[in-house]
Amino acid sequence: MKLLIESQKNPVGSEVLARIAIVRPVLIALLTGIKQEVLDELGGISGMKLFMLPRAYRDGCGDVGFCFEWAIHDAIRRKDPMVMERLLDAAKLCKLPGSNHHSILFGVEKSGKTRIIDTAQEVLTDDSRILTGAQAQPPKLKGYMNRLAAAFHRPETRSSLPSSINGLWKADLFFGSTDADRWLGTTLKINSKHLEGAKGLRVGIVPATQGGSDKIYKDDLNQ
Repeated sequence: MKLLIESQKNPVGSEVLARIAIVRPVLIALLTGIKQEVLDELGGISGMKLFMLPRAYRDGCGDVGFCFEWAIHDAIRRKDPMVMERLLDAAKLCKLPGSNHHSILFGVEKSGKTRIIDTAQEVLTDDSRILTGAQAQPPKLKGYMNRLAAAFHRPETRSSLPSSINGLWKADLFFGSTDADRWLGTTLKINSKHLEGAKGLRVGIVPATQGGSDKIYKDDLNQ
């Protein structure tokens, strides 16, 4: 697997530039998803015309969604204030202690066959716990990571998970604090209508719509 990572060096100064900042990495991700021999025939990554992109590209498994997941994961690790402001509000509602916030990416690869567990072994300790909201001792996360990854494709594995986290395999990342060693299962969706609750998930993240409110809210139906 190959990862292409880009970083934004300057702050976004207008709505137009904000759209470009979002769309550009998505277009590059789509370009790199095209077979190399097809890309070469169309002028390469720097010479291919935008008009040809939808004709050359073949849908993968959640490509745009994964771009969004990686962008949020990267923003948390960079402590981007535009992302962290709302996440910290959510953290207070979920009673997440600590101040040194971090992210562990738990996303699906384009093929849909394997999972990317980024930085988990570097960040998690034997006492890292996942906050479920249940009135019980939070489960230790590190020992469940491989089972959660397997549960994505094996329904029989899900039944072996503790009831408080048997939906945690749906997480896209874990947001937490390394100083308190506590984490929140987090799901990300491009379309807010696709958000759904599950045991173990505590935070849902969607893009704010133009002109809409980005205020966080508590879902009383899926606590």
